[in-house]
Amino acid sequence: LIDGRHGWQQCLRIVWHHIDAPNRTDALKAVLIVTSDKSHADFTEFRDLLLNRLNDAKQRGVINGPIPKLERVASTGIDFEDYNIIVDTLNRAVDTAVDLHKASHAQICVDATAGLKIFSIAAAMVTLNRKLIFSYVNQDGIPRYYDAKIDMGSLGEG
Repeated sequence: LIDGRHGWQQCLRIVWHHIDAPNRTDALKAVLIVTSDKSHADFTEFRDLLLNRLNDAKQRGVINGPIPKLERVASTGIDFEDYNIIVDTLNRAVDTAVDLHKASHAQICVDATAGLKIFSIAAAMVTLNRKLIFSYVNQDGIPRYYDAKIDMGSLGEG
């Protein structure tokens, strides 16, 4: 997809997988991007690269619907080691998807391909028991999807 200068390969893969999903009934409306302190300065380059790839795919007829909006969630990068900040930012992204892009929780996927453990834990927790999908692209480039649920009624029973 791209050269090795950037760690964007897996992030591009998950976006493409969402666009190209065979069971997709609605066009992907938006990709809301959370940047770290380190990746924030690269957002414009990442967005332009992704937009270029999406426009190319649309011209070739691979994408039939509209090109999704590509937006940064926060005006600054966040600390990907700070659990509370990550949770707050991801919750803001979910709220933006619902309020601005009119998505239902069943249409939202929180991706944790950033790769850091704290970020992945926070992303999973944001989706817990909310009918939100949690995704991750593994080292082999294969997307994995989870619907995290805990049945609170069975806790304490033994």
